[in-house]
Amino acid sequence: MPLSDLWADENDEEGQQSNEHIVSDLRKQLQRARAREGKAKRAKQSGLPNLPEGSANSGGEYAKRLQSEYFTQGFQYKLSQRASVDFDFGQHADPKQQFSRGRARSVWSFLQCMCKIVESLFNPAQDQAVEHVLNTCIADDTSTTLRAHGSERSVVHTIMNTVQSAYVRFGDESWHSLHIPTPIQCLSSGRAPAIHASYTSWLLVCASGVGEHLSRLGVAKNVASRATWRTMVFVGDALKANDSAWKSSSNSTAASSVSHTLGLRIRCCNHQLGLIRRPAVLSTERFWCTLVRLGHQFELHSFRRSLASAATRYFQEAGNFERIRVFQYPEEMTKWRKRADWLYENFITNTKQAKESLAELMAFANGDSTTPVLTHYCLIGQSGRPDCCSSDAEAICKWLSHCIPFLCRGYQCPLLYRMKHYGPASSFVMLTTCFFRILPNVLGHMEASTGNLDEDMETLVDTLLADIGVGSSGAAADFQHLLADALDAQQNYQLQNSVRRKMMIQEVCKPGFEQSSMVIDALINPMEVGVNKMLGHTKCLHDLAFVGAAHPQGQELQEKTKRIFLEVVSGDFGRHLMCRYVTFLNSGLWEANEMGLEATGSRLDHIFKMVIIICTDIWRRFVYDFTFPPWTLFGLIGLSTEEFVRRWDDLEKSFAKCCQCMDIQLTAAWLHHFSGLASAHIDVQSKACAEIQQVLVDIAGFTPLTSDVVELKNGQTQWSVSKRGRVSVKNPRSATETTLLQSVLKQHVWIKEVVGAETLPKKSVSSGILKMDCEKTPRTRTTRETMEEKQSRVAHAQKRKIRRLCGWNAYQRHRLEGMSLSLVDYKEKVRQISQDWRNMSQEDRDAFEIEAQQQQHRLDDLSQQPLPSATGASNQQEDPTTNCWRNGAKKRSARRLLVNKSAFASHTLWDLPTQYGDSLLAK
Repeated sequence: MPLSDLWADENDEEGQQSNEHIVSDLRKQLQRARAREGKAKRAKQSGLPNLPEGSANSGGEYAKRLQSEYFTQGFQYKLSQRASVDFDFGQHADPKQQFSRGRARSVWSFLQCMCKIVESLFNPAQDQAVEHVLNTCIADDTSTTLRAHGSERSVVHTIMNTVQSAYVRFGDESWHSLHIPTPIQCLSSGRAPAIHASYTSWLLVCASGVGEHLSRLGVAKNVASRATWRTMVFVGDALKANDSAWKSSSNSTAASSVSHTLGLRIRCCNHQLGLIRRPAVLSTERFWCTLVRLGHQFELHSFRRSLASAATRYFQEAGNFERIRVFQYPEEMTKWRKRADWLYENFITNTKQAKESLAELMAFANGDSTTPVLTHYCLIGQSGRPDCCSSDAEAICKWLSHCIPFLCRGYQCPLLYRMKHYGPASSFVMLTTCFFRILPNVLGHMEASTGNLDEDMETLVDTLLADIGVGSSGAAADFQHLLADALDAQQNYQLQNSVRRKMMIQEVCKPGFEQSSMVIDALINPMEVGVNKMLGHTKCLHDLAFVGAAHPQGQELQEKTKRIFLEVVSGDFGRHLMCRYVTFLNSGLWEANEMGLEATGSRLDHIFKMVIIICTDIWRRFVYDFTFPPWTLFGLIGLSTEEFVRRWDDLEKSFAKCCQCMDIQLTAAWLHHFSGLASAHIDVQSKACAEIQQVLVDIAGFTPLTSDVVELKNGQTQWSVSKRGRVSVKNPRSATETTLLQSVLKQHVWIKEVVGAETLPKKSVSSGILKMDCEKTPRTRTTRETMEEKQSRVAHAQKRKIRRLCGWNAYQRHRLEGMSLSLVDYKEKVRQISQDWRNMSQEDRDAFEIEAQQQQHRLDDLSQQPLPSATGASNQQEDPTTNCWRNGAKKRSARRLLVNKSAFASHTLWDLPTQYGDSLLAK
């Protein structure tokens, strides 16, 4: 349902009467009293479309613009640039008030829309029976800075973020999904009662029927009562406060009169893996603090630049870089390449660009990586092939172009008991310490040297840092880097930071640090496999929540999520991780020893003890904890009726012996409802078996196993509501509205990313075409190009006429093929070729004319073909420019990009009935 329909209907008198209690409640929260009193006056001055009666068309247009501005990614731009954005509400209105008014109006429209969607979900048009509704809630609390009430003073608040979805299965086995956007909620404390009250306030299934906020919005408390079974799943960290909050919810449900309501508590698997990983990381003294200190240093622009300068000076010194010219590689190259491949395969990163950069770096540094001297075996040109490097200076420049962008990119500061950033951080340190000891050597040189680079090398460093988004100190645009550099300039902070930097460098440069990083990385690597599997499960659920059964691979995704869930609750996931550690002891440790790990007695003893500790903790968290109800209930899936009844009878006997050994909200609830099943009629048994198994399949197919999505939401929330750049600290009301809209636009962002990956080229390819293939702006320009100027320039380049090829072009290309000439020699050569062309007979020219016509046909066909999409490029699709002249193909890149954009706009995913209709209106 597009929100413009709601806006057009809002002035309907009957609609206002039916929702009078909602209006009076929400307007107190979304608009100030003085705004309501001056509503008529403001509408007359600013042209707001909702004042005059009978102005539904203008209201629809205004709602359409609100939707396109606040329910797409354009909202992120307006969030930080609202002071300079003209909303065209009036010439004399305050821009901040205009922005707040539009935001509150959008929130108000969306909440009405959500209420209607929720009610229609349980009242389908075909009057189908609602068999099961599954409401999943992923919750996590954190701290952030908000403005105090009635003051400009900033106060640290404890807030709660939730990510909710609802899945409804109907009588004909069809199902529908719904993503439920939720805002942040300020907690009175981080204790269990506050957590329980917060995460249940937006639920569709809870002890009171629906959550408090949904009830205040007008959603009937018994809206989900049509469903035969109602299940609420709570996912959170393995903390005692969350367990206590869930216990409160279970007791409330048991004490309420609401029947057929089930519940399940999931502890975040990635958090569990983080807790297992913790003792292994802390087992090596000062390794973890060094990893964190280095991560914090990478947040400073000044450190990255110092690191780049130190690397440039270090590799320029004699004895640190060696270029060996050879006609063919030595026999030892196979062994060296094996170690480089091992390091490459074990390198963990979140970006493909880092992997590609590492591959290029290792291809150039092709010597023995166990030595501290970086060696490059340079092939001498033969059989018409030029030399790999023309000189030592060129070889050093090539190496720096590979090394500096990769080394100075660094990593984000990791968290010990979270999945965030640890794998890439540990992997980066292990790689850079084991591969020619690049990081220890450069850091040691940076600490010992105080010299400056000459002007040419300074320019080179700036250019290489610009490739990874780090410019010179005067061009650093990122607010966090500017803030960190400003703090670094203060004497007290500079002193403390220099001490931390010196301690970090001392630890990294110690001889045993390389061995410690290899040991810890080897111990942690099997767990990273489990983390990646959990993240893949989350992505599948993400896709299903937004599109549901209409997803092209909906059935396949549901089967995959069910398989992973059953693998976890059956204990197979934990057993698989333990088997990986056994394999590591059997063969992986031997391989690590071949790659440079020193297998001393004390080190092997340490590794064995840590494997025992890790496997014991894996067994406790991922095997033993799942040997009790409610997890054993999922073993009933797929059983025959006879076997099902036998297992159910055993559960009833166990429950009779000790009712405290069963969970309240799932196993005990079903045992009470289906008591005495063993003595019932076979038809009753078959019906109960099918009913229970289908509910378990629903839970297995749609239940999240991790809380990483809400952790990401916490980071986004802190960025949007706390002070970042031009975004000031918000008060709780503004923060609530902003985070709700951000949660709403996730659907549009998701569709844009999915469709863009299938239809658009890589961002680097697109930006390169828009910068280089189109007409360039004058180099003498001193002001930044505006968006209008850029659009005009690109449109002109895409429409300009491209001269057709002729026989002269084919002949010139034929004569110049394989030549490398200076500008003076090139002009002289072209003059000679031109004279030969004029003296050529028509019969000899015809062959080149035919070749030019064939090439022109290929280029004409190429203009109608899209550029390879980001997904297609990674899958190595066939390049249509293979048989085309390179320059001719480049001139048509801008036109081919238009074909990609046309495919993006006409993708079928935009036409799916997704959620609230926002994406349909704002492609």
